[in-house]
Amino acid sequence: MSTPRPNFSVEEVAGTKASEDKPRAPQTQAALPRMQRLFLLLASIVLCCGCVSHKRCLVTSAVEHTDVEIRKDWYGVILGICGPVPHTFESYTFRLPGEKAVYRGDEVRQVPTPSVPYEGEISIFRERKRVVIDLTRGGHSFKYNGTYHYE
Repeated sequence: MSTPRPNFSVEEVAGTKASEDKPRAPQTQAALPRMQRLFLLLASIVLCCGCVSHKRCLVTSAVEHTDVEIRKDWYGVILGICGPVPHTFESYTFRLPGEKAVYRGDEVRQVPTPSVPYEGEISIFRERKRVVIDLTRGGHSFKYNGTYHYE
Protein backbone atom coordinates (compact mmCIF):
# COMPACT_ATOMS: atom_id res chain seq x y z
CA MET A 1 0.00 0.00 0.00
CA SER A 2 1.16 3.53 -0.69
CA THR A 3 1.33 6.25 1.89
CA PRO A 4 -0.94 9.25 1.43
CA ARG A 5 0.65 12.43 0.14
CA PRO A 6 0.24 15.67 2.09
CA ASN A 7 -2.04 18.42 0.69
CA PHE A 8 0.49 21.29 0.86
CA SER A 9 3.26 22.36 -1.42
CA VAL A 10 6.89 22.96 -0.71
CA GLU A 11 6.38 26.72 -1.28
CA GLU A 12 3.77 26.88 1.46
CA VAL A 13 6.07 25.14 3.92
CA ALA A 14 8.92 27.52 3.09
CA GLY A 15 6.57 30.52 3.44
CA THR A 16 6.94 31.64 -0.16
CA LYS A 17 4.90 31.23 -3.24
CA ALA A 18 6.22 30.53 -6.70
CA SER A 19 5.08 33.97 -7.87
CA GLU A 20 7.26 35.65 -5.20
CA ASP A 21 10.41 33.88 -6.31
CA LYS A 22 13.06 36.12 -7.81
CA PRO A 23 13.26 35.83 -11.57
CA ARG A 24 16.16 33.83 -12.87
CA ALA A 25 19.11 35.76 -14.20
CA PRO A 26 19.35 35.73 -17.97
CA GLN A 27 22.05 33.55 -19.41
CA THR A 28 24.10 36.57 -20.54
CA GLN A 29 24.51 37.70 -16.94
CA ALA A 30 25.58 34.21 -15.94
CA ALA A 31 28.23 34.30 -18.68
CA LEU A 32 29.58 37.65 -17.48
CA PRO A 33 31.89 36.20 -14.81
CA ARG A 34 33.37 33.92 -17.46
CA MET A 35 33.94 36.88 -19.77
CA GLN A 36 35.54 38.85 -16.93
CA ARG A 37 37.88 35.97 -16.16
CA LEU A 38 38.77 35.66 -19.84
CA PHE A 39 39.44 39.40 -20.09
CA LEU A 40 41.65 39.34 -16.98
CA LEU A 41 43.57 36.36 -18.35
CA LEU A 42 44.17 38.05 -21.72
CA ALA A 43 45.09 41.36 -20.07
CA SER A 44 47.62 39.67 -17.81
CA ILE A 45 49.18 37.83 -20.76
CA VAL A 46 49.50 41.07 -22.74
CA LEU A 47 50.97 42.93 -19.77
CA CYS A 48 53.44 40.14 -19.09
CA CYS A 49 54.57 40.19 -22.72
CA GLY A 50 55.31 43.88 -22.35
CA CYS A 51 56.98 46.09 -24.82
CA VAL A 52 60.65 45.97 -25.75
CA SER A 53 62.42 48.97 -27.25
CA HIS A 54 65.76 49.24 -29.02
CA LYS A 55 67.70 52.35 -30.11
CA ARG A 56 70.21 52.29 -32.93
CA CYS A 57 72.39 54.69 -34.85
CA LEU A 58 73.46 54.62 -38.47
CA VAL A 59 76.16 56.90 -39.92
CA THR A 60 76.43 57.27 -43.68
CA SER A 61 79.21 59.38 -45.21
CA ALA A 62 79.25 60.91 -48.68
CA VAL A 63 81.62 63.41 -50.27
CA GLU A 64 79.62 66.52 -49.38
CA HIS A 65 77.78 65.41 -46.24
CA THR A 66 77.37 62.88 -43.42
CA ASP A 67 73.96 61.54 -42.40
CA VAL A 68 73.31 60.40 -38.84
CA GLU A 69 70.09 58.45 -38.29
CA ILE A 70 68.79 57.76 -34.79
CA ARG A 71 66.00 55.21 -34.68
CA LYS A 72 63.99 53.77 -31.81
CA ASP A 73 62.03 50.56 -32.43
CA TRP A 74 59.28 49.20 -30.17
CA TYR A 75 58.30 45.51 -30.27
CA GLY A 76 55.37 43.89 -28.48
CA VAL A 77 51.65 44.63 -28.42
CA ILE A 78 51.49 48.33 -29.23
CA LEU A 79 48.21 50.14 -29.59
CA GLY A 80 48.23 51.97 -32.89
CA ILE A 81 45.68 54.13 -34.65
CA CYS A 82 44.14 51.07 -36.35
CA GLY A 83 44.45 48.72 -33.37
CA PRO A 84 47.26 46.65 -31.89
CA VAL A 85 50.44 46.24 -33.95
CA PRO A 86 53.57 44.14 -33.22
CA HIS A 87 56.19 46.77 -34.21
CA THR A 88 56.54 50.53 -34.57
CA PHE A 89 59.44 52.97 -34.79
CA GLU A 90 60.45 56.63 -34.63
CA SER A 91 63.36 57.94 -36.67
CA TYR A 92 65.37 61.16 -36.92
CA THR A 93 67.95 61.78 -39.65
CA PHE A 94 70.42 64.66 -39.44
CA ARG A 95 72.43 65.90 -42.43
CA LEU A 96 75.82 67.27 -41.44
CA PRO A 97 78.18 69.12 -43.85
CA GLY A 98 81.39 67.37 -44.85
CA GLU A 99 83.23 64.81 -42.73
CA LYS A 100 84.32 66.33 -39.42
CA ALA A 101 84.56 65.19 -35.82
CA VAL A 102 82.29 67.85 -34.25
CA TYR A 103 79.28 69.58 -35.80
CA ARG A 104 77.80 72.68 -34.14
CA GLY A 105 74.05 73.07 -33.77
CA ASP A 106 73.78 75.57 -36.63
CA GLU A 107 75.36 72.95 -38.97
CA VAL A 108 72.83 70.27 -38.00
CA ARG A 109 69.89 69.99 -40.40
CA GLN A 110 67.08 67.49 -39.91
CA VAL A 111 65.98 65.75 -43.12
CA PRO A 112 63.68 65.23 -44.97
CA THR A 113 61.81 68.21 -43.48
CA PRO A 114 63.63 71.34 -42.39
CA SER A 115 62.92 72.28 -38.80
CA VAL A 116 63.68 74.81 -36.11
CA PRO A 117 67.48 75.13 -35.75
CA TYR A 118 69.24 73.08 -33.12
CA GLU A 119 71.71 74.25 -30.49
CA GLY A 120 74.50 72.08 -29.07
CA GLU A 121 76.55 69.63 -31.07
CA ILE A 122 76.90 66.20 -32.60
CA SER A 123 80.31 64.53 -32.25
CA ILE A 124 81.35 61.56 -34.38
CA PHE A 125 84.30 59.44 -33.23
CA ARG A 126 84.89 57.40 -36.37
CA GLU A 127 87.85 55.41 -35.03
CA ARG A 128 85.69 54.13 -32.11
CA LYS A 129 82.45 54.13 -34.14
CA ARG A 130 80.65 56.30 -31.60
CA VAL A 131 78.26 59.23 -31.94
CA VAL A 132 77.56 61.65 -29.09
CA ILE A 133 74.42 63.74 -29.51
CA ASP A 134 73.93 66.78 -27.27
CA LEU A 135 71.25 68.95 -28.87
CA THR A 136 68.56 71.33 -27.67
CA ARG A 137 65.79 72.97 -29.65
CA GLY A 138 63.60 75.76 -28.40
CA GLY A 139 65.06 75.43 -24.90
CA HIS A 140 64.20 71.70 -24.67
CA SER A 141 66.79 68.95 -24.88
CA PHE A 142 66.47 66.49 -27.74
CA LYS A 143 64.85 63.30 -26.44
CA TYR A 144 67.47 61.02 -27.99
CA ASN A 145 70.54 62.81 -26.63
CA GLY A 146 73.23 60.35 -25.62
CA THR A 147 76.07 58.17 -26.81
CA TYR A 148 75.48 55.63 -29.58
CA HIS A 149 77.60 52.93 -31.16
CA TYR A 150 77.20 52.45 -34.91
CA GLU A 151 78.25 49.72 -37.32
